[in-house]
Parts: sequence; structure tokens; C-alpha cells
Amino acid sequence: MADSSTPVHPKEDSLSVLKAIAEASAVFVALTFLGGWSYLASYYKTFGLDPLDMDVAVPIVSTVGVVTLHHMIQDSAIKLFSYFPAFWLMAAGVLLASLAFLFHRFVRTHRGQVVAGVTVLLFLVISLGVSRGRRAANEDMFKQSDSLPNVTLFTQKIPAVLDHTLPRCVAFTSDYGVEPPPCRLLLHSGKIYYFFQPIAASTPADVPNIDVYALPESQIDAIHVQRGRER
Repeated sequence: MADSSTPVHPKEDSLSVLKAIAEASAVFVALTFLGGWSYLASYYKTFGLDPLDMDVAVPIVSTVGVVTLHHMIQDSAIKLFSYFPAFWLMAAGVLLASLAFLFHRFVRTHRGQVVAGVTVLLFLVISLGVSRGRRAANEDMFKQSDSLPNVTLFTQKIPAVLDHTLPRCVAFTSDYGVEPPPCRLLLHSGKIYYFFQPIAASTPADVPNIDVYALPESQIDAIHVQRGRER
């Protein structure tokens, strides 16, 4: 008696697996992008900058999302990935394979549960990015932080906007031989340098206001960016 069951063609099965991998990859990219953008938006907004004015490339945003996940693992006292960077590739592969299996196995019969799970995961990643970005910004305002590089800027003419509030890290080009105390470089975006003077206060009650300065490249003759071994 002939078997009436419909055979599964290897070609169709391979296509379904590839489709599941593509869908899982899209979810992974979305997670890293939303996590990275949430981190950057929260970070720069804490300094008073508008995140929408920042000219940040999509790959950088996604990379920041992966770094945010890295910090989450560090904060959870799981140090294995820090000492063995190769495990990050393994972790990404395992996550991608898990997502592919999820889509391939459940997306047809449990579409509602999959959508709900992905939605919850997106909110968790966004919340993590916002929280981590705000925390990092508050830490980088102090001199004790070494996350941001030092910067000294030289100009032939002091901009009018800085006549009465000139930060110490901006000096005349004629004084290039005597470098002033540096500021911290917050961002270089859209041909504009954003920098500030870090504060030395150790308690919230002693923290003054943070002044973030912005100078276009056209007004800068020379710039010295210093990044130590631990920066």
C-alpha cells in the first residue's frame, strides 16, 4: 500500500530554515539598534544635547547596543566574556541560532506568543539602554571618570560667545607651546566639537551645573586629543 503522506522536500526545508535565520537576524539587528539608540539618546540628553541633532551612523548605534549588553553582563558579575572576547562571537551565534529556532518552530503555530515575547524583549532592551546611558553620563561628568578623552583646542580668535565664559582648554594658537588644562571631548558630530570641563565634586550636593561648549571646526586652528592607556 502506497504511502499517502506528503514528503518533505529538502529544498523547501532549507528555504524555511534560511527564512527563519533571516527573520531572527532582523530581530537581532532591531534589538541592537534600539538598545544602542536608547543608550546614546539618554547619554547625550543628560548633557543637554538633542539626540536628533547627532549625526551617528547606524552601524555605530548597533555597536553601542552590543556594548550595552556587554556592560549588563559586567554589572551582573559575569566576567567570562570580558576575559575571553572570542566568546562574544559564540554568544552572538547562539543567540542567532536560538532566535532562528524560535521562528522556525513556533512562528506558525504560536505567532501571538512570539510577537508578545519579542515585544517584551524590545522594551527590556530599550529600558536597559536608557538606564545605562543616563548612568554613564552622570559618571562621565566627574574628573574621576576616564571614559572620555581629554581635549585642548587652539584658535587665533576667541569666539564672541565665549568671551566671558571661556573654558580653560581653549587657548590662542600663539600659546601653543604652553598647553592649558584640558577639557573632556563629549562628541565630534556635524563638524562641531562638543566639550566640557569635568567637575571634581564627589557628592550630589556639591555638583555645580555642567556647561557644554560647542565650537565649529572653522574656528579651530589646532586640536589636541589625549587618550591615556586606560581611556
